[in-house]
Amino acid sequence: MTRQTGTLDLLTFNLNNPSRERAERQLSYLAARPEPVLVLTETADSAGCDLLKSRFSAAGYHVVSPSPARGERGVMIVSRLAVEPGPASVAYLPHRAVSVTVQTDEGPLHVIGIYVPSRDAPRRRRPVSGRSSRASVPASLRSRTGTGW
Repeated sequence: MTRQTGTLDLLTFNLNNPSRERAERQLSYLAARPEPVLVLTETADSAGCDLLKSRFSAAGYHVVSPSPARGERGVMIVSRLAVEPGPASVAYLPHRAVSVTVQTDEGPLHVIGIYVPSRDAPRRRRPVSGRSSRASVPASLRSRTGTGW
């Protein structure tokens, strides 16, 4: 992989709330990745996600992962580079929108990881359209991306 000045590689990965055994395999894969920043989605209050948090932290990574309530899903940001709390935050379900500022050689980079469920409540199991998913992202976060999303 060729690095260019002013770029930073980042990986997004859906953990799907792993068991401890699956989290061990995911850890092997993720720790070997070259990207210095990982945005991990579908985290939960579970043994598998706790294993990932503790192992990444013990290895010297910066881990930001607000704990979702039981039955909820969220986001974990893992970085080899120093991080600070980011500029974006939400009061409702903050574990679904995690924001950090990564300190890079080129200056600070704001990273926002968002988890938007792809289905309604379990009883209904109706796929949610991309338009509905985007509509559920708070305007305060959409405006920070500068994409008009």
